[in-house]
Formats: sequence, structure tokens, C-alpha cells
Amino acid sequence: MSIKPFKIDYARKHRVGFTLIELLVVIAIIAMLTSMVMPALASVKQTARRLLCSASLHSVGLGLHAYQQEHGEKLPPQYDRWGPDRETYDNQFMEPWVSYVAYHQDEVNADGTLKPLQLAYLWNANITDSAESFYCGSQPPRGDNLPFTFNYYTVDGSYEWSTYLPTKLNGSPDDKIRVSYHYWLHNQSSLNRLSNKPVVFDNIQHWNSVAHTKNSQPYGVNALFGDGHVNFSNHDELFELELWNGGPAAGPWDGPGNSSERFTEILTRLRP
Repeated sequence: MSIKPFKIDYARKHRVGFTLIELLVVIAIIAMLTSMVMPALASVKQTARRLLCSASLHSVGLGLHAYQQEHGEKLPPQYDRWGPDRETYDNQFMEPWVSYVAYHQDEVNADGTLKPLQLAYLWNANITDSAESFYCGSQPPRGDNLPFTFNYYTVDGSYEWSTYLPTKLNGSPDDKIRVSYHYWLHNQSSLNRLSNKPVVFDNIQHWNSVAHTKNSQPYGVNALFGDGHVNFSNHDELFELELWNGGPAAGPWDGPGNSSERFTEILTRLRP
């Protein structure tokens, strides 16, 4: 019986792997590719949200056209909390921020249910299928003071929209249901005279309330015009700090939503 000589297979014994330097190079390449891809993904995400917001506004526009056809060519009136008439087509006495109020605890029907105001007329008349169309997907929650999201007003779907006034994050009761769009009629009662005017548009109450942002700064405003088209305005003149009373430096109640002059000037800069 012959014994085969033992041979060492140096090729198999040699361990294949990465050196530390090679691993560091691979990690650096992955990090570089990630840094290149992530901004692109964020941009795509922002664009998608902006398009969804445009679709929601377009849906609201169709609802407004349908409403006025069923109501003698008149739109839902605006809610003027402190004017001579609670519901009106005259913007003279209005504080602009009130234009996003859909229900208020002080405005109730005979049976105790909340009375629809402004855009909520579309929901109450069953013209709008989903109240989510009243909310821009890019609109951030505003903490204790200015929560605008659909989930906030339904407690993540636990209540039907328009039936419940939630509790703020700071524990205090909320007295109103807001939407994330302003409803502004420019002293008109019909869309027939508003073809080139922004009628429903992103929240511009304050610099920090603007839904569409880039690098944490306001980037643009979506607006529905009276003829039914939606346009996104993002030119520099729209965000001049003086126009926004200092921008982020303005107090919570010192933005355009509390100044008719600044508010209406911003509207003139929304491009049709």
C-alpha cells in the first residue's frame, strides 16, 4: 500500500478577502453615490407632493364650479368672523387667516352640529367625495398652534371629518377645523369674474406655514384660479422678506395672514 505524499494547496490556503484600505474605498464610494442620489430622490418626492397638491386643488375647482351651477351661479360665501355679516362676499373687514376655517365651535346648526363654512360647503353638499382634497400633502403639522393635517382633525381616522373638534398637542381644546388652503373671493360671488384671480391656494398665513419648501425655506405656492387651472409660483419676488414681515423672524400672528395689505400683495404675485 502506497502512501501519497501530503501536498499543501497554497491556492486554497490563501484566504481571499478585502484589505482595510479596500473596505474604506468601497465605503467611500457608497457614501459618495448616496450623497448624489439622495438629493435627487428628495427632489422627486417634493415634485410628487406638489403634483398631488395640484390635483387636490383641481378637484376643489371642479367642486366650486359644480356648486355654483346648483346655486344660481353663486359660490359658497366667505366666513367673516368679526364683520357685520358672518357670511359674505365682501373681503373688506376680513382678517385673511380666517379664510382657511371650515368649521368653528361658535357656528352650529339648530341640531347642534357644526355649520359648514367656506370650502366645507362642498363637503356638506356631497360635491366633494373626500375631505382629504382640502389638504396639501406637503403641509406640515404646526404643533400646538396651527395643525392643518387631515389626520389631526379625524384623529387618524377615528372620527368623520367635520364632526369632531380635537385637542391640541399642548392639551388645550381646539375651537375650529381648518383646511390647508385659503379661500378668497376678491369681493366676487361667482367664478365668472375670477378667471385670472387665485381663489384657492396654499396657506400663506406665515412664512413658516408655506407647504412647499426647499432646504427648509419656502419654495413656492400652488394656486387654483377662477377658470379652473392650477399654477405653481416660485419666483424670488414672491418671498421677499419685507412682504412676509421679516419672514421667519415675524411673530406667530404677524405674518400675511394678519395683514390684508401683505396678504393681497402676495396674491398679486401669484402668476396665473
